[in-house]
Amino acid sequence: MTDKPGYEELQQRVKELEKENQEHKKKYKELTRLRPEAAIVNKLKESEQRVLETSALLECSQSILIHREFEQTARSIFDSAKDLIGATAGYVALLSEDGMENEVLFLDDGGLPCTVDPNLPMPIRGLREKAYRTCKAVFENSFSNSKWIEFMPNGHVALDNVLFAPLKIEGKARGLIGLANKPGGFTENDARMVTVFSEFAAIALRSI
Repeated sequence: MTDKPGYEELQQRVKELEKENQEHKKKYKELTRLRPEAAIVNKLKESEQRVLETSALLECSQSILIHREFEQTARSIFDSAKDLIGATAGYVALLSEDGMENEVLFLDDGGLPCTVDPNLPMPIRGLREKAYRTCKAVFENSFSNSKWIEFMPNGHVALDNVLFAPLKIEGKARGLIGLANKPGGFTENDARMVTVFSEFAAIALRSI
């Protein structure tokens, strides 16, 4: 059953994104007419990136309206986020009823070997615990050399860097979008964008 407040919120967000997308496209076209000086080239790249971002978010909003099952919607949102950010692996998970574990909806290992038993529990600890506790996106670009590595089970996919963004509902984290192994590492802008993707996933979760 559709959650009316969530649906209305989504419709408003779509209108805002459509307007923002058109503004970025207009700015991009204007910049392409200017001479290719260094400052202009940088602004052109920035404008092009904003067009890609708003287009990806519009796709997410459409997936919420199209798909009836949360797992389908979450997969679509995850794929959009992963492609835009440039990560090669990740997952979407929901918090268990007792609040002690991550319950993975699906996992994309990026084709890397993993021998961890998929039936093993995924306790809320390490960097993902920080994302749940603070209700904010967090990332680590030197994961294998960080204090978080001690929480990794043997046989886990090798992780160079990771980013977690919580699915926040009524001020509490109810799940996570996790991304990993982005060439060159994650940025603050990546964290900002995945936060927006997680907000869309939270709207979809509220509506089931």
